This record gives sequence, structure tokens and C-alpha cells, in this order.
Amino acid sequence: MTATAARAAMTATAARAVVLALLAVVAAGCTEIRRTQPERGANEQLLLSTAADKAIERMEFGIDYGQRVYLDGRYFDSYDRAYAIGALRAALLAEGAYLVSNRADADVIVEVRSGALSTTRSEFLAGIPAVEVPIPTTTALETPEIALWKELDRTGVAKFAATVYRSDGGLIKEVGPVYGLSWLDRNNILGIAWEVRNTQPEDVPVDPPVAGPDPARKTDQAG
Repeated sequence: MTATAARAAMTATAARAVVLALLAVVAAGCTEIRRTQPERGANEQLLLSTAADKAIERMEFGIDYGQRVYLDGRYFDSYDRAYAIGALRAALLAEGAYLVSNRADADVIVEVRSGALSTTRSEFLAGIPAVEVPIPTTTALETPEIALWKELDRTGVAKFAATVYRSDGGLIKEVGPVYGLSWLDRNNILGIAWEVRNTQPEDVPVDPPVAGPDPARKTDQAG
């Protein structure tokens, strides 16, 4: 073997060794990508329901105490519609309305509508993003993200309105549009992370408990 061929063989061997070492490092730091998730996560649901609550808090229907009210929600079309309609019913009851299930029995009709009930998301990263690594015949892997500075801002937006009128069709009041905002922001600087949110009270834990025995699962055993 000539000297040139020997050097070429050594170079190829060294290149393969470097590639194998890099693959080993990547594999050691990879995380598995889980594809089977619920269609909508808990954070999105909290953002939507909190935005709806904030908007409904600003709605004053002008109902006299004891009036029979029919809530017409046929024009209210949005995500989490059932929750929002339930919150609107609670708001009417708190204002003194007597809710009826039949339109013909009502003194007052409250016709509600939704202009928005959704979320927005913005993300900023100064660092190295995660990269998906295709691995044949196995689950996809993702290299770890290296964030020097990262901001993830999620905002829920609600826009509601209502028309309040007598059973004979006469207008009583226009309500809104009113707006409600919710936010769940996560910031990370050099591995130090914190959240700014209004989707849960401060005394509600946002991290899973530390692993350990669960007192609720203890059972008495006869000696």
C-alpha cells in the first residue's frame, strides 16, 4: 500500500470515528417525540375558559330581579361553547334572572354571540433549536434545545356581545362587545425559567409532585 493510500485509509477511518462519536452524543441527549397527544391540551383549554370568564365579568344585562329570561345561544359559535354558555347562565342568575327553558315562557330574551374565543402564540429563541433526527425503523428522536434566552407567549382572546329584548321584540339593551384576555407566558434565561399567567390562582400547583409514596393509596394490613 502506498503512503497516499495509507493516509486516505486513515482519514476515512478517523472520519467514521468522528461521525460515530457525534451520533453517540446526539443519541445520549435526544428526547423522544410523542405524537399521540389529545387534540387540545390543558393549557389551551385554560386560556380559552379564562378569557371567557374575563369577558363575561364585564357583561351587564340590565335584568330586573325575578324576570323570566330565555338565553338564546344559537348565534354563539366557538370553541368551548358549552363552558361559555354555562358561564353566561350563571351570570344571568347572579343578576337576578329566573331562567326558563322555553322561549314562549320568557319575559326577556338574551341573545348572545361570540366574535372570538381563541388563542395566539408567539415564540422567540436565542440559541440552538431542537432538531428532529430521523431514525429508520424506530421512534423519531429530537436533539435537545439549547436556549440562552427563550420566550413563549400564549394569549387567549374572547369577544362577546348580547342583545337583550322583550318577548314582544322591543329592544331593552345592547351589551358589548366586551373583551377578555388570558395569558400564559414562559421565560427562560440560561436555564432559569419562570411563568407569568392568569389562568390559575397562585396557590394552585403548576408542577407535578415529587415522586414518593401516596398516602391516599395506603391500606391497612392485618398483622
